[in-house]
Amino acid sequence: MLKTNKYLVLLQPEEDFPEQFSSYMFLLMEIIMLSRRLGRVFVLPYMHSQPRNSAVCETGETDFGKTIYGKRIDPLELFFDEEILSKYVETVTFERFLSISSNRLQTLCCFGTDHANPIESYGHKLRLSVAKRISNLDQLCKIDDQFVGITGYRRGIFFGFRSPNWPKDPNLDYWGVRRHLQHSQLLKDEATRFIRSSLVKPYAAAHWRRGDKCHPVVGTGTEEVIKERGRMVRELERRLVRPISRVLNDRHLETVFLATNCGTKWHLDYLKSR
Repeated sequence: MLKTNKYLVLLQPEEDFPEQFSSYMFLLMEIIMLSRRLGRVFVLPYMHSQPRNSAVCETGETDFGKTIYGKRIDPLELFFDEEILSKYVETVTFERFLSISSNRLQTLCCFGTDHANPIESYGHKLRLSVAKRISNLDQLCKIDDQFVGITGYRRGIFFGFRSPNWPKDPNLDYWGVRRHLQHSQLLKDEATRFIRSSLVKPYAAAHWRRGDKCHPVVGTGTEEVIKERGRMVRELERRLVRPISRVLNDRHLETVFLATNCGTKWHLDYLKSR
């Protein structure tokens, strides 16, 4: 007797400003673990990104609506290797799922806003047979329909109070998922082209996360905004200038590639001056 696959699809975020790409990945990892736990085929969703106007960001503007100049949704398989991910959980592209299901969901599990027919996601309209309010994963586990969608899901709530960016949590298979989320060759090729065209000589690369905030004690999970200039200068020197300077000196380099979403112009100006 042929096996009838059951599918789980994560639909487009409901909020106007979804989480940043790096944070959205943790939500995605939970859905991957959920698909594996339920024995369902994981439908590859689209990834969200919001291109920012860097000139506006560097003025210190904090209103997302004023810094974002567009929104992109791109298939997951453009970023990650589907073949490798399929070794952890069975996968299917969103377009293939639409064909198999005839653009239909038997059950839409609403963790957030209620939805009625039809629902639009990733530029496609899907017909619903039933929309149910869901408050926990036990309710989801009891649904036996073939085509099930999820909307309004929030990470770090249903698998425990910490999201998968906490690798030591014994209840979360963080490394099992992470090992199977490997960048696609397309993305690697694009990165290589960028490096060759824009960074033509050896360089040191640094990622400075949220430059206008600081983790005063690594591991606490808390952040604080540093407003006092003298203190922030000391933090910049300790956390960035000195470590990067050591790397430049040790490796005989002169160029730094800085990736950051810092929203405070004088912080960046200070770093450039150093």
